[in-house]
Amino acid sequence: MDTFRRSLRHKKRHRLRNVFRKISSFMYKVRRLFKALYKLAYRFVKTHLLISAGAFVVFIGIIVGMVFLFGGTANTGANVDEDTLNGLTGEGLTDDEYYTSDDVLDQNVIGVIMEEMTSDKAKIIIQGLEELSNEAIGAGQITSVRFYDASQDKNQQMQYLRSMINSGVKVVILYMSDEETFKTMASLAKDSDIYVVSIDAPVKSGYDVNIVSDLGNYGKQSAQVIISNAQSGNMLPIVENDISEIGQKRLNNILNLSTSSERIKLPQVSTTANNAASDFNSALTSAEGEQPKTAEIIISGISISKQVLNAAINANKLPRVFVGGASAGFIKLWYTLKTSGVSVTTMDETTQQNVTITLTQGADNLIFAEIAPQASGDAALRFALRFAQGKILKADVLEDNTYYLNEFTLIDDNTLSTYYEMVKDKDDSYMLTNSVDDGTVDSFFEDAPEASAQQSMDPSLMQD
Repeated sequence: MDTFRRSLRHKKRHRLRNVFRKISSFMYKVRRLFKALYKLAYRFVKTHLLISAGAFVVFIGIIVGMVFLFGGTANTGANVDEDTLNGLTGEGLTDDEYYTSDDVLDQNVIGVIMEEMTSDKAKIIIQGLEELSNEAIGAGQITSVRFYDASQDKNQQMQYLRSMINSGVKVVILYMSDEETFKTMASLAKDSDIYVVSIDAPVKSGYDVNIVSDLGNYGKQSAQVIISNAQSGNMLPIVENDISEIGQKRLNNILNLSTSSERIKLPQVSTTANNAASDFNSALTSAEGEQPKTAEIIISGISISKQVLNAAINANKLPRVFVGGASAGFIKLWYTLKTSGVSVTTMDETTQQNVTITLTQGADNLIFAEIAPQASGDAALRFALRFAQGKILKADVLEDNTYYLNEFTLIDDNTLSTYYEMVKDKDDSYMLTNSVDDGTVDSFFEDAPEASAQQSMDPSLMQD
């Protein structure tokens, strides 16, 4: 059956492409006719003004007639590439990406269009979307979730949306930063009766629900931890060269609160690329006058926490307080350091020879990991699932139809084991994030009127 349907789709596409090719060939001939008429009109202008004026009127009449005759397809000339033609009709995608209307009949399909998929933020969004979509598909809540990477191409975003409209998706999740593109796509989706769930929308309208990571408190808890645990000391933030927006806001909040206490000193801020170890030793010690002062408090960038902690271990210079992001790699390294220790090669000061020691987290070394409220992909899909199931968002339940993620969790020595069990089998790049639970999302929705009526009439749902 699948083979037959694929074959049928192929034949439909082939016929459609042939139609476009014939139109393109015809329009090419028409264009050559226009050129000939133009040259003729130009010659008439030089000799007979009145005659040329009449020819011009005829020329305009021909153009208008062609536009009406072909319904505005005059711009699909031979110079238009096939991908563009395919995109306008929803064609040109692979079988794994493209569905005909018959394929999704009576099925719940959610589409996701992202302007890019390579940034740290985009990767966390995708992580949440993939995890929850696998659960929802396994539970039979939806048929599939389709991801589309537009790679910053606005035209490609529109082509993907048109394909989704043709394929009958019920909900589309949009992640994009350009205002005009977002407005156009949201309007087109709404005109096609498709629900729009956005992630950090660039405008405050056009969507059914918008998901925003509230970073107001992110970093403030870290600063409180530093002030209460470190009491005083020389603080050194080590962050990414291409630090993300969420990382920068976290850092700003930490610095503003921590340095408001005169006991916390900030001699410098170091930046490092992907390999923190190569830069760590020079960043670890900062000169104050003639006496270098070792960093006692280290704040690590979210995505490089494992590298920075590993560099501190290899340098045998664990600080009194270390605050990092909650990546799987960082948590696993921290757990090993705390439980069994990490082998380190260091210089014996007496013999001046390299020796191997086992470094463990001491009682005076405090390490923390922050779980940030950045699971916007997970939250967006939770709302999208309700729309796909026919549920209706309650009126005025969300201001500006926007839900703010704001939960913050700090992992310490007491909770490390619990979170280690969660991530021990994950890739090191996997990031723990805070989202919203199903009960909270359900509280924002009500069943569709027709669904409620059917349930009330269903004898199986009535109690004796």
